[in-house]
Amino acid sequence: MTTENTRRVVWNGLLDVTRQVRYYGALSGRYSQWHQWILWGLICAGSTEALLVFFKASEFLIILFALSVAAIAAWAVAGDYAKKAAVLHGICLECSYLEIEWESLWNRIDRVDFSDELALKRNQDLQQRLTAATSRAAPVGIHEDRKLNEKSWAETCKVLEQQYA
Repeated sequence: MTTENTRRVVWNGLLDVTRQVRYYGALSGRYSQWHQWILWGLICAGSTEALLVFFKASEFLIILFALSVAAIAAWAVAGDYAKKAAVLHGICLECSYLEIEWESLWNRIDRVDFSDELALKRNQDLQQRLTAATSRAAPVGIHEDRKLNEKSWAETCKVLEQQYA
């Protein structure tokens, strides 16, 4: 049987990983959406440019749309939103797997044959894996979105409260 302190440590780990699943999932969706908007911008600006050239529009309009295509393409390369969305999606998936394992740990916490030592060791292993997964965001230029993080935290508390109440 585990102590109240061990239960609190494991519960906080479960809360954190559940929040991170929501956070990284939402952030991945946001970067993916930005990538889609940039692609549509390129398609529209490029098509307009082609039509302007085909119909021999004024040189000013042709140059204006050529510059807009170049600017959007530069934005796409500099932002690298597709790569960031893929990294975030991978982090979200890893966090989802860890969430399942943390839930399993939480569900075994009250068993008589489950010790503090075993629970804390398992929790530490999961925490290390979570840290390794989430550390992949910074090297590709993904920064924390505090508002989204707070929203994810509020949703997590609400969901887990309903699930385990």
